[in-house]
Amino acid sequence: MRPNLHEGHRERMRAEYRQSGLPAEPHKQLEMLLFAVRRQVDTNKIAHRLINRFSSLRGVLDAEAHELTQIEGVGKATAEFLRFIGAVARAYNAPPPVKPGMPLDTPERAELFVKDRLGGQKQECVLTVYLDAKRRLIHERLVRDPAYSAARVENSLRVTAALALQYRAASVLIGHNHPHGSPMPSQKDLAEAKRLKEALRIIGVSLADFLITGEDGETYSLVRGGLLS
Repeated sequence: MRPNLHEGHRERMRAEYRQSGLPAEPHKQLEMLLFAVRRQVDTNKIAHRLINRFSSLRGVLDAEAHELTQIEGVGKATAEFLRFIGAVARAYNAPPPVKPGMPLDTPERAELFVKDRLGGQKQECVLTVYLDAKRRLIHERLVRDPAYSAARVENSLRVTAALALQYRAASVLIGHNHPHGSPMPSQKDLAEAKRLKEALRIIGVSLADFLITGEDGETYSLVRGGLLS
């Protein structure tokens, strides 16, 4: 009989982890992760296939379920497990809740806040931040952005203005992301920013800035770019 080369392999990997911590190689990290869901299968081969396809552990955990199930050895249950682990990792790394009163009174603080909130989002989002007269946080609202339409813009303007009045905000800071492109504003971004600025002006609230974050984390400020004058 041919010897089973994988007999005791999992226990050896667990023992190495207990002694030395998490292995540095992404495929080994993924291999151990898959122990929980593929108990009678050589997860080393599956891990190698996944890393080869998605380039990194992050790429695997960020992949869509239908992409994962295209890999040999990855069924629906395994794909759902990897998606769940990815969601847990993102929740763990999310910035901690911010209490009202946090100062966003400098461009640097405002930009960092927007980056923290929109970093890692895979679809377009709009972050609305309501500020008091000293530009301290009152309330924040994050909405995943559906397809652009006139109706959506009108609803967004009404909700933003209504909440500004409800929270007695002195100004509003907007964060937006381009998860698959540069932070340069589109014509739709500019049109919406100008309409929002006018809608807020009517109720005595200013638009502090409209910040756009690109896929590489770089942020563009419409105020700094002279596009909200």
